[in-house]
Amino acid sequence: GGRGLCGANAQVVAVKAVRIHLVWFCPRNFVPPCYRMMKTRAGNADQTEEDAEGAKATKAALTSMPYQCQELILYGSVFADNLPDLERRLTGLCDPGSTEFHEHDLSFSLRTGTDPDVTIRLRRRFNVDSFNSHQWQFRYIGGPEPDQKCPVIVRKVIDSIAYSHLMMDFVKTLGLRMDYEYIAKGTVWTNGKMKVVISQIQKTEKAGYYDQSNLKRFSDSYLVEMSVCLPDSAEYTAV
Repeated sequence: GGRGLCGANAQVVAVKAVRIHLVWFCPRNFVPPCYRMMKTRAGNADQTEEDAEGAKATKAALTSMPYQCQELILYGSVFADNLPDLERRLTGLCDPGSTEFHEHDLSFSLRTGTDPDVTIRLRRRFNVDSFNSHQWQFRYIGGPEPDQKCPVIVRKVIDSIAYSHLMMDFVKTLGLRMDYEYIAKGTVWTNGKMKVVISQIQKTEKAGYYDQSNLKRFSDSYLVEMSVCLPDSAEYTAV
């Protein structure tokens, strides 16, 4: 989707029935260890030890790629009448250009009994062909972490991409239960690492039916989200 995180360090989950295969996107200059070994055998034998050490270093760097980050986020809302003013302001403050999106979001939770429930979000593109497409964004969202030094919501998140034509069956096998779903349509702006999302939220009046006759807006207001993701161990400071 337009809000998905699918960069060089993104985690990809390919799901077929209940089998899960994890694949990491490699950096552009990454050379697979097997190719390095073949190249070494065909070339100078004196380079064997050097290439082997390089392969170990590459493997170590690959397995240490962060898959979890801390998200700092603020929520707000704006009336539809004031939306053009906000968009003009963002156009002047943010990076050139913006991205429109139209997505189907589902929120699931895992009941733990004692600890706070585990929250998982599923997201996919919403359009005419969206229900023939089996690619989803998985997002684990941790609970808010109180911090008096930071006047925003701080939480741990994990993003991954999943592909399955049996996604609902798969989430049931994980013990997840759907809490709610909605359709979000809006625009994304960026300013460096910061992301600003403005969206209008719709709900379906009949579960499983997503044609326009069944979709109703929650309100005349637009949801505004401003967030930035930092490495899990990074310190954040006021800007």
